[in-house]
Formats: sequence, structure tokens, C-alpha cells
Amino acid sequence: MGYVIRISILLVALALAACSPADPPNTATAEPATKAAQETVAPSNLDLAEGHFHPKGKAPSEHTKRILTEARSNLPFSDKRDFEEYAKGFIAAPDSKIIMADAGHAAWDMERFNFLLEQDEFDSIHP
Repeated sequence: MGYVIRISILLVALALAACSPADPPNTATAEPATKAAQETVAPSNLDLAEGHFHPKGKAPSEHTKRILTEARSNLPFSDKRDFEEYAKGFIAAPDSKIIMADAGHAAWDMERFNFLLEQDEFDSIHP
């Protein structure tokens, strides 16, 4: 059962990472902003959500926990065919979990998702 959850979490992590923004703009050639220009910048969504935003998110509701528990009980965790097929196609683990871009920054960082491997079940992630 732990493998199914880990694979599901990995797929969610891959989907989230694929949605990350593109390469940052090259600031070396950009003109420096003046103090006046910096002061006229509109507030960010984080500024507007002050008091409503927590960096770790909010805890799942009892309704969410109940729905995910029901989903967990209806999934065929005893069926190991997907894992057997995955093992057949596995060639090797990468040397590093970080892929660097030509510009020198991390283009893909799977290390930031290691927390998903620390436990088998999460209250807020669909099994």
C-alpha cells in the first residue's frame, strides 16, 4: 500500500513541478529600478492575503479527511501489477535529483519533494 501512495505522490509532485514558472528573467541586463518605481508597485497576492495565508497551508477539513479515507478503502492496493511493470521498465536512478539549467539555476529539483517519502499517508493527498 505504501508504494501506491508513494507513486501517487510522485505523480502529483511531477505535475506540480511541471507547472513551475519558466526560467527567471536575466537581471544582469535589466535596468535597475528606481526607489520611486519600487514604491508604486501594486501589492502582491501574499500582501493582500495577510492573515489568511500560512506557508504550510491549512489543515484538511473533516469532510476532506472522510472522503479520502473512503477513497483509500475502495482502491485495490493488493493489485501489484503496476509496480511489477514499473520495475521491468526501470533502468537506473539518476545521479542527482537536481537538473541544472544552462543559466546556472535549478531547472528541476526533485529533492524538494523528499518530504513526501517520510510517511505513507497524508490527510490532504488523494491516495
